Amino acid sequence: MKLSARVPLSLPKIIYNIVLKYDTYEKATFDSYLIAALVKKSKKKKEAYEYIDSITGDGSLNIHFRKLYDEISQFTTTQIDRILDNSLYPVTVIDNKHKFEYYPMLNLSKFNNQYFNYNIRENKDLFKQLLLPENSTFLELSVDDGILKNNTDTYDAIFTKDKVEILMNKVKYEISNQDFLSIYKSDILELNGYLGDIGEEITETNWKVLSNSILSINTKDKFIYRNANGEHTILTNDYIKTFKIINVFGMYFFNENKYDFNRNNKILCEDALNYMMDSQIINEFKTKTIINILDVVTDTIAQKAVVYILNIKMSKEIAEFGVKLIKNGLNHGWNNKILCNMKKQVSSNNFKYLYELDNDLGFDVDDLIHIDRDILNNSDLRRVNTYLEEKENILKNINIMIGEITNSGLREKIKNLPNTDTKKIVKKFLDKYIGHNKKDYNNMSISQLTNEFEIIKKFYDYDYKDMINLINNI
Repeated sequence: MKLSARVPLSLPKIIYNIVLKYDTYEKATFDSYLIAALVKKSKKKKEAYEYIDSITGDGSLNIHFRKLYDEISQFTTTQIDRILDNSLYPVTVIDNKHKFEYYPMLNLSKFNNQYFNYNIRENKDLFKQLLLPENSTFLELSVDDGILKNNTDTYDAIFTKDKVEILMNKVKYEISNQDFLSIYKSDILELNGYLGDIGEEITETNWKVLSNSILSINTKDKFIYRNANGEHTILTNDYIKTFKIINVFGMYFFNENKYDFNRNNKILCEDALNYMMDSQIINEFKTKTIINILDVVTDTIAQKAVVYILNIKMSKEIAEFGVKLIKNGLNHGWNNKILCNMKKQVSSNNFKYLYELDNDLGFDVDDLIHIDRDILNNSDLRRVNTYLEEKENILKNINIMIGEITNSGLREKIKNLPNTDTKKIVKKFLDKYIGHNKKDYNNMSISQLTNEFEIIKKFYDYDYKDMINLINNI
């Protein structure tokens, strides 16, 4: 296996300065052109000076032109002709702006973004080739003794079992382990807070150099634990993260992986759930997170968590998940207290599953009517039958009264009557209970039906009969 990483190194390098001297030409100015013409035409220096005096007088240009004359008069005829014919003025340039780097440990030189596998200090032909401008005449070149620097910078390094290589310009340069450790700069002082094992081999890819800041981030999370594989693990509401450290070549590297709550990560999810319960921190996590984990782990471990949670708090979602486990066939391991808590949270459609496990959960008759008759015990079956008979009798009386009121045509008969308190009461009742009545009496409990019966009976016995008598006596 091999490992690639960006590492901080104080890789020694020598900085050399280059001084190049050469003759070349630059664009001639009007002054230099004028004096070049004067040099070519005049035969003696005295004549030239007299001409300069005549055109400049005693002004500052006089000194300037005389100095320029002295300079150009030393040029060759060819140089003077180039000024006059091509406006090119000969100059000597001393170029000291260039430098290069040499890495002794790698025997590598870097110059103008080019790399050379040796120290190019003595290769003057190379510098002339790369630096000397076209149409220039080389005069002299020197390279100083250089300055050694050990500044820390980041480099790409490749680690294998037997060697270390530094990547420069996409080329690998091998370096001894001893040299590497002498220049590697680590800020790792201690590994306090890290709960996992520290490996000593490169076992997988994606390793990165460990720093104190990375270590701090991963050891100061709120919920960290050591999983069954001996790995430093971080639990969040959205994922499980493992954080591993290895020590190779005298360096610490880290690798981190995030895992979703799914069946591919079943073992990690079971570890996480056990950690929540053992550390008594399960209430610190969102119910959605817990449900996502329960969906992944084995039913028996999920049951353990459901029992744990319902023992300390009520939760509709957790209770419903418990019923789901029962539906899946997990009928053992539940106690009366937990089943009672589940019954208080789930809908009546789930009562039969709880009743089959324990019929002593405080089921009242309104609960029992939602349970299949064939699983009720004799006592509860009698309660249900008595309940249904009573309910049917109440329903019958309600229907009789509503039917009579409807058939009486009372709504039409009171239209032309004067507005009175009684008429208002009758009209309000008829609007609510007759014609557009959407009440589903069949699905009401006995207590609800009894309440409806008493309202209708009161109206029937008083306001309805009073209004009928009034109409019949008109």
